[in-house]
Amino acid sequence: MKTAIAVTVIWIGTVGSCTGVSRIQPQEEQLSTNIPTADQEKVNSIHAASNWANPYLLVYPDGFVVISGAFPDGRNRVESNGLRQALIKLPLSAWPYGKVVALQEATHLPPGDDGPTGRNKRAAEATLKELRLEFHWWPPTGPPVPDVEPSLR
Repeated sequence: MKTAIAVTVIWIGTVGSCTGVSRIQPQEEQLSTNIPTADQEKVNSIHAASNWANPYLLVYPDGFVVISGAFPDGRNRVESNGLRQALIKLPLSAWPYGKVVALQEATHLPPGDDGPTGRNKRAAEATLKELRLEFHWWPPTGPPVPDVEPSLR
């Protein structure tokens, strides 16, 4: 009887992993567990993009610019499929407010836009949710967009 139960457990575990039921990501595909939850007091005290110290994402039709003091030049241009890894690779020091990110469209979109920028907005939100990050959208006319390369505007 014990053998039958053990075989059943192993079989279920094998089937689950083969069918993609298991959603556990390898350690290198997750944010550091040392990053604390978002500190709402710090987050709510920020009223300008220039004062934001956590990662800040600019959403473009062809990808993202991740702004962080952790990068030598303060920013990292990533393609649409590179956002997850770009955030995971940031050091603990890049997260002084905890697990929270600010986002802003780099271009103005009409309501309900389903073009490339609209798709990247949804992709960014999905990635941030998978990483269990809180996020705040800043309007394109809100806090000023930090200066970026003209080719990315």
